[in-house]
Amino acid sequence: MTSYFRSLAFGIHGYSQYTKDGFAKNIKEDDSDADDEKDCLKIDLTNISVLITGANGGIGFATAVALARRNATVHLLCRSMQRGEKAVKEILDAVARERGGGGGGRPVPQCNLHLHVCDVGSNVEVRAFVEEFTRSGHRLHVLVNNAATLSTSEAIERSVDGYETSFAVNTLGTHLLTSSLRPVLGRTSESQRNSSVSGRNGGYFGSMSNGGGGDGGSPGSILLDGESGKLNALTYVPRVITVSSAGMLADELVIDDLEYTKPKKYSGVSQYARDKRRQVALTERWARLEAEKKLPGSWSPEKEVAKSKKDTRS
Repeated sequence: MTSYFRSLAFGIHGYSQYTKDGFAKNIKEDDSDADDEKDCLKIDLTNISVLITGANGGIGFATAVALARRNATVHLLCRSMQRGEKAVKEILDAVARERGGGGGGRPVPQCNLHLHVCDVGSNVEVRAFVEEFTRSGHRLHVLVNNAATLSTSEAIERSVDGYETSFAVNTLGTHLLTSSLRPVLGRTSESQRNSSVSGRNGGYFGSMSNGGGGDGGSPGSILLDGESGKLNALTYVPRVITVSSAGMLADELVIDDLEYTKPKKYSGVSQYARDKRRQVALTERWARLEAEKKLPGSWSPEKEVAKSKKDTRS
């Protein structure tokens, strides 16, 4: 019965908050916020490097397109080379259509895209990718944990490492990748806080005809905050964004049965909801760990609450 009411509440809340119509309604309720949203979506992200898992489809792909349109350096982490290359081509086409290039002999707009192949559900592949990414010297300002799986099987399926598949990708894979990339995020943070040296990064530029390689990225200086000469916060404060789901509202936070072995019948939907709730808990934990380092501009739930109380008093 509890599960029924939880699912009903999720349906009502989810429709009003997480659908396109619900989002548009909430934005229209405050015109000033709507203006801020529009301005935010127009920010140029030149020299900002973002890694997106599961970037060849769905939300991950849409995020990659949006970032490429704003000149960000986008690292696509995909499980399949074929699907990844298809996504790269489609991103280039999308940017070309927006900027009016790529047709009638017109030059194809440059995009700084890097394709990496890795199964987030494999501990071996995640560790190998992080090792390679770290050695490459790539900068990383933002990590977007988007890759996820929802099992439709009636029985537990196992990953290559022997873990329940949903847990392996959604919880364990997300945790392992994020924790392993924290040194890279920190390295980028330190280098951009202490230096303003321009850099050049290779990637996919304009066309796939040369096999997608390249080493002639456009040089650029670190973004400045208006006339102040100070580093823009986005250039040196690491960001970790985890794409969760309103589906997490259909279940509670379960930490004593990570692989869904206690219920008599396996439910991929229920396990997915549990994983998504665990992702939120993990992200909050990472925020607290970052806050403990006392980095300038670091965010934490505690700081947000303190700020809200201060604004209320003033």
